[in-house]
Amino acid sequence: MLEEEKEWNTDLINQIFLPFEAQQILHIPIPKSDKVDCFYWKKARDDEFRQLWRARNFFVFEEKSTPIEKEVQQACMCFNEFWKDQMIEKMKCPIEKPQFSVNQKWICLPTNTMKVNVDTAVPYDINGGVGVLIRNEMGIIMASSTQAIPYPLEAHEAEAFATFWGLNFVKDCCFSKVILESDNIEVMGALKQRKYFNSCFGTFITDAISLIRNFRFVEFSHVKREGNRVAHELATLAFTIPNCMWMEDVPSHVQNLAMLDVFPFF
Repeated sequence: MLEEEKEWNTDLINQIFLPFEAQQILHIPIPKSDKVDCFYWKKARDDEFRQLWRARNFFVFEEKSTPIEKEVQQACMCFNEFWKDQMIEKMKCPIEKPQFSVNQKWICLPTNTMKVNVDTAVPYDINGGVGVLIRNEMGIIMASSTQAIPYPLEAHEAEAFATFWGLNFVKDCCFSKVILESDNIEVMGALKQRKYFNSCFGTFITDAISLIRNFRFVEFSHVKREGNRVAHELATLAFTIPNCMWMEDVPSHVQNLAMLDVFPFF
């Protein structure tokens, strides 16, 4: 890993590992914040596969075989252990349903405050995309962005990544007072309550929380999907126009939707 950049050393990994192994490693997100290292399973089946791989190695290298029934039993035990640990983790850090004022229509903000809408689009067969829209207190567009998600994530993980990316984008735009909106109440609750989790989801939540110190004011707000349409369209656009930004503008085919978002009778 490249310590300063907090990125994988791609060249070294490709030299050491087989292509499919290197791809799996490079798809593991690395925290951008100073998060304490810990072990976690991204998916339960990973440990089942580990048990089968262990049995294979015993047979190939030590010429020892184990009845298939015993291997299946051991894999099931690993599966049960995983879910037990997951339930313990959730009991330690339960996410209470936060009390949000759910916004759908544009509401003028305090002076010099930016509203940042973030959303994701996550298809089944490819990595997802993130859309970010920044408006000032009068609803005027200050910036927008599309970003391809570099990892294969599940929907709630992608939503957590979107909040991190949105805060990072608005920080780069040098705005200091921010209200961040998302239509995912689980993510907004975790951010509002400053919850930390030993998971991929938790990695992005921790990274987002670590960015808060860069702002004078940050508030998290839940919005219904109808009030987050522009950010969602930008997220969908990330599949064809990834990793782009527009200052004081949005892409042309999103402009009408952006106007209707603020002026519903336009």
